[in-house]
Amino acid sequence: MSISLTPEQIRDLARQINEAISGLTDIEAILEATRADLARARDLERRANTAKLDVTLLSLHRCAMLDTVTVEQCSAV
Repeated sequence: MSISLTPEQIRDLARQINEAISGLTDIEAILEATRADLARARDLERRANTAKLDVTLLSLHRCAMLDTVTVEQCSAV
């Protein structure tokens, strides 16, 4: 991921973030209200990473089983 912002754009974005944060009230209530959503998001991320690893391992296993596949083709996994 690449973000190309000028120093002035970065300062402006930081200012906007600080203004938004300074207006927040009852942060503990917000954190409590979103706790379940955060747990779900983390679980989904963990499951996605596990699925990605499973696909990679299956692809490597498939490459190992094929005698005619070159190293370059298996390295592309």
